[in-house]
Amino acid sequence: MSEIVTVEGTCRWAKVFELNRDPGGTHNGNVFPEATTIEVVLDQDELLKLTKVDTDIKPSVDSDGMFIKLRRRWLNPNPTRGGAPKVVDAKGEVMDGSVLIGDGSKVKVAIEVYKTKHGTARRLAGVQVLELNEYVPEGGEEEELELPF
Repeated sequence: MSEIVTVEGTCRWAKVFELNRDPGGTHNGNVFPEATTIEVVLDQDELLKLTKVDTDIKPSVDSDGMFIKLRRRWLNPNPTRGGAPKVVDAKGEVMDGSVLIGDGSKVKVAIEVYKTKHGTARRLAGVQVLELNEYVPEGGEEEELELPF
């Protein structure tokens, strides 16, 4: 059985659409599957809301404060648990990825918390963008690089 917890914070590295999802790979010997991901900087009250349900979560800390990184595997044996999460704007209108979410955007994230044989786990269920700071790639629209061959 799972439970949905919502917390609000400031996002970083929002890769929540099909076109900008994290391609996965390896890092320090760990294999990471293709997934949608987002980091959310939380204040103490928001973290407390989450830890009441997810006692195993361990936030990271850096110069921005405490943050959590949420993932949602792109491919999941249960199709309702994989793929892109639901992403909506402040008015509840679905966002399709034509506008990308930039660092510093204020978001509310829905986190599905569930039990496994190893303890409590979590997955990104949805994102509501409360205040958008649009991400625009450096130099405007990305253009295809011209190769020398």
